[in-house]
Order: sequence, then structure tokens, then C-alpha cells
Amino acid sequence: MAIDVLSTIFEQIRDAVTQFVQHSQAWRDQIADDSSAHPVDQEDQDTLNSLKEVEAYLTKDVQDPALTNLVDLEDVIKAVDGHLMKAKNLYSVLAGVSQTQEAKNQESTARQSLKHLIIVMNEIRSRLGPNLFLIVMDALVGKGPQKIGNTTFPEVTRDEFKLTQRLFDRKRFGLDDEKTIERLIDSWETVIAFFVDKNKVAPSLKDPDAINAARALVEAQFFTVHGLLELLYDQLEANRRTGIDILSPII
Repeated sequence: MAIDVLSTIFEQIRDAVTQFVQHSQAWRDQIADDSSAHPVDQEDQDTLNSLKEVEAYLTKDVQDPALTNLVDLEDVIKAVDGHLMKAKNLYSVLAGVSQTQEAKNQESTARQSLKHLIIVMNEIRSRLGPNLFLIVMDALVGKGPQKIGNTTFPEVTRDEFKLTQRLFDRKRFGLDDEKTIERLIDSWETVIAFFVDKNKVAPSLKDPDAINAARALVEAQFFTVHGLLELLYDQLEANRRTGIDILSPII
């Protein structure tokens, strides 16, 4: 991949990260300004402090790395993905912490920036290579229910695979049949369960460097699949609001 293309992709990541960090910091600053009249309990304050650390890591992730090849860019993506996952978890914990209208406004802006960053990262991952989620799902089509551990997960059918593929392709179609949606989501749960079960660090590995490398690969693939699943849910929600029939010829 040409260096100018790598730089363009990196700039998209950096811009989205910078925007999110700025808005997230502004939200935290507003909560601090409000704290004299609206104190924050210690647990929420600890979470806010953790969020500040994550913001700093995200900023560091996009501080002008030397991009000479695709591997360098993938390193940036892995770093941002890891810290983005932590930010999402912290934002879930901080729901309801804003006490004033000013803080609520800042929170809304920060959450929109977080969502935008997630979308940017998902789109970039889908452009850089094969869709790992679809690869796993395709391998499960027609293989029947999957028994993983003590749980049996539903079969993945070709219809569910095709619907998933259309969602990844950003196709716009009405999807309001609840049974179809339930089966579709069940099939995604099967994919995730199968993926997690099959992607573990081999117990036979003894060398610490090999173990660390294998663990890093597993974590990177998990973040990739999780990001693709987030994208699917976003597309599913968008298509549930679309009034076009699911079998419409205009698709």
C-alpha cells in the first residue's frame, strides 16, 4: 500500500481521535467546574481519572508515528482499538454522572465523538483487508448448531450470512420482521462464541516471547471482530428504521 494512502488513512484516525479526546476532556472539565455545587462521588471520580489516562494514551497513539508500511499502520489501529475499547467501557460506567445542563451538553457531544471514532475505525478496518467476521460466519454456514462448552448455539444459515453481508455492504433495506432479526442476532452470537473458543493462546507454548506474541494476535483479532459486530448492530438499527421492503428490487 502506497505511503500516501497510509498517511491519508492515518490522518482520518488522528482527526477522529483528536476530536473525541478534546470533547471528552471538555466534558470532564465541566464536571470538575460543577463539582463545588454538585460533588462527584469517589467511585465516579476514579472512573473519570481512568478516562483521563485513556485520553492521554489515545493522544499518544496518534502522535506522528513513522508509517513506512501497512504493518506500521496496523500497529496504530491495534493501539487505538485497545484504548477505544477501554473508553467505551468507561463511558458506560459514567452514564448519569452529569448533573448540570452544561455537563449534559458536553457529555452528549463527547458521546457523539466517541460514536464517530468507532465508525471511523470500523470503516478503516473493513477497507484494509478481508472481513474476519464474514470469514468465520461463512465457515459455520450449514454446519448445524454449535456446542461450545456447556452451551449449544443456534445454526448459522445461508440466509443469515447473506443478510449479514448486505449489512456490511451498507445496503439499505427494510428489516422489521422480529423473528428474522432474532435469528440474525442469534447467528452473530454463534459466530462470536465460535471465534472466541477457537482463538486462544495454545497451552503448548512455553516461550514467554511466543506467548506474548500469540496473546497480542488474539487480542488484535478480538478487537477487530468486536468492532465489526458493533458495525453490524449500527447497520441493523439503521435498517430497522427503513421503510423499504426487505425483498425490494431497488436494493
